[in-house]
Amino acid sequence: HGHGHGHGHGHALAHAPPDASDLTHLDASAARIASALFSHGVAEIDDFGLDIAALNETIDEAFAKRDSSVTSVAANGASMATRVELPALEPLIMNASINAAVKAYLGADAVLDGYKVVRLAPHAAAADNIASLWHNDRAGHRLKLFVRLHDVDPRSSAGSHPTLVARGSHNLLHYSFEGYEHSRYTDEFVRSEYSVVSLGGKMGSGFIFDTNTIHKAVPEGLRGRTAVVLEYHSALKCPVIHALDLPIPCPSGDQRLVQRARRHAIDEQAAARANPGGANAGANETHTAARPPLPAYRLANQCVSWADADAHDAALAPVALPEVLRGVHGNAAVRLNGEKPFPYVVAPATITTTTTTAASPVLSVRADCAALWRRYSFDVMPLDGNTVWWDVMGTVPLRHGLCFYEGELGYVPFDGRDAGGCVTPSRATPSFGNFDMLLAFPNANSASRSAPRERRDAQAQDDESTFRALVDKYLSESDAAMLREITGVPLSELVQDVVAAGDTVIEALQRTPLMAAVLSAARFVPHALNSRGLHLLRVLLAERMSDRRRDEGDYGDDAARLREQWLRDGYLLLDFDKYTSSQGVGNALLEDVLRMTSASPGPTEPLEFVNRQVVHVANDPQYALHVDTFHPVIKLWVYDHNVTLDSGPMHYVPGSHRSSVGKLRWLYERTRDNDPQVIMEPSLRYDAANSPALAANAKLADTGFELATPVLPLPHVPRTLIIADTSGLHCRGVAQAGAARPQLRPMGAHNDGGVKRLNPFRPVGAA
Repeated sequence: HGHGHGHGHGHALAHAPPDASDLTHLDASAARIASALFSHGVAEIDDFGLDIAALNETIDEAFAKRDSSVTSVAANGASMATRVELPALEPLIMNASINAAVKAYLGADAVLDGYKVVRLAPHAAAADNIASLWHNDRAGHRLKLFVRLHDVDPRSSAGSHPTLVARGSHNLLHYSFEGYEHSRYTDEFVRSEYSVVSLGGKMGSGFIFDTNTIHKAVPEGLRGRTAVVLEYHSALKCPVIHALDLPIPCPSGDQRLVQRARRHAIDEQAAARANPGGANAGANETHTAARPPLPAYRLANQCVSWADADAHDAALAPVALPEVLRGVHGNAAVRLNGEKPFPYVVAPATITTTTTTAASPVLSVRADCAALWRRYSFDVMPLDGNTVWWDVMGTVPLRHGLCFYEGELGYVPFDGRDAGGCVTPSRATPSFGNFDMLLAFPNANSASRSAPRERRDAQAQDDESTFRALVDKYLSESDAAMLREITGVPLSELVQDVVAAGDTVIEALQRTPLMAAVLSAARFVPHALNSRGLHLLRVLLAERMSDRRRDEGDYGDDAARLREQWLRDGYLLLDFDKYTSSQGVGNALLEDVLRMTSASPGPTEPLEFVNRQVVHVANDPQYALHVDTFHPVIKLWVYDHNVTLDSGPMHYVPGSHRSSVGKLRWLYERTRDNDPQVIMEPSLRYDAANSPALAANAKLADTGFELATPVLPLPHVPRTLIIADTSGLHCRGVAQAGAARPQLRPMGAHNDGGVKRLNPFRPVGAA
């Protein structure tokens, strides 16, 4: 059915949601797994470190013998299961990080009940498998861990039987139903209310999830699927269920149960890990040895570094973490930009550090770099490679930038509801625009400079081979003809020029070799070969590889229907309520559209939206028509129904996300000379005059573009979701200073304002 939350099979015995208040006692791996379980009800693991060949040998033998005491076969032949003993599973059973994450989530008394192996037949169908309908396991909070014994393609159409989980559904309290048919959920409801993850991965990888989530199997397939399944419960839970004679599987009866002695050994290991100084401290040295202290700060910019201050600065109170901002010459505090003195940068009192030194870190700036404060407009995430970060290290790094707003120094968080805002001591709420942020980058003279590399290594040879292969595979003869028409350089010559210069290092990109820089996601590679079309080559190659990924994608009807419009215009206008849950969180329909538009796996977690009102200011840099970078980038906005031209909505040049002759010719003129503005600015402006939409419209037609068009809300819907490829020309519409434009944006910086940017030159088929 599909009437909202709180439906399904289960009992009030399902205990309260687990408490995620403190994971600081866990190691990094355990904390990551537990955090994902608390947030989404599911965590993926890249590699369990098991001997898969040994596991498969034992399992294949068991399925071949079909000993009925340990192996069962479904009457219809669609599945088999075995409870055969698996000695090769021992490292996972005793894995300290997995066990710590399980106990953090289910409680300190959590135990491994047992394990089994399940094999789905290639010809299985939905009618053969009751687990193929959306359901929960009517067991309250419990965990199942799956180990893949072969590769599983996450695309349902690929026939590998992936498991689907509705992220965030793990804390539902389900009603009990007498009839089985009433305990299932319709696909339409689940995908409208939740973000759905399709769990596929490489052999030896897997996932752990709370079976109180709404989930399902994909029984239809082209090949079989074999997985080891481990089950975990709270130790106090099952006896109560048995005493009350409740129809709840606790533990599941078709598995190889772990004996009490084995559970005791796991608990002893956990105790030794928590108390490394105890009597058994030496018994498990690799797991209980004290971790070395992490540095309080780490380098996060090619131009700056943090180091301990001298004795004079050490006298400052270390708890408040005062910082002295210094140049590389002498010890005097510096005045940046000649405008504002910043002798001290004081961190917020809520930030703590693992360092025990009394010395206060000092920021040093390289002599060939410039340090300055850049003004950021509203609704601009101030995160790029030039940002001066300081990271407070613990189990999870806390990344912050340094900002200045209305006479106060503050910090800019990287994640959470305040991400991208300047937090200052005297204000109750952050400012999300019109503040300065500290940047440091190579000065104009060194930024465009390259130098010979000292030595050539195997990575350089691999990069050269990769570059040649990508050009040969993805660029057509017509692409080569278009590049030559614009630059006068044959593609084969350009490729050879890039290869010949591939070992030279680019100063502006942390001395990255040219070939590695070309194959990176760097917005612009300053090099003399741009005069021969290097930037155009990167643009075209990235687009063609994105097209191939989209062609190979597996999309639902809604995303498939929107594909033609997306490729034509570069932006979509959608009814926000259709693509979000009743809680305003991005649902599976939205994620499917984002996979299509980005030609990528899409969001790594459900998108939450927060208010990010734009307040217009005079001479806003966002008024200038620009592209964000050289490859497709997907960003999202949500406009209220009352946004009008007077609100200064986004303007977009339809079709400018595609590599037409006109666009490539314009890009060539803007990039061929490595203009300092092109190198230093965080985006590529349409012209050196920073023309806004109306002024640029007078020139756009002459350069082969359509006119910049205001993007206004759909009629007759409360809120409009805008999805745009910001590698197309776009800008903020001009409005009266002080005018406000209400809008929602995706929360946090991890999603880059929509879909996280990936290297466009990653292998097609890779995440």
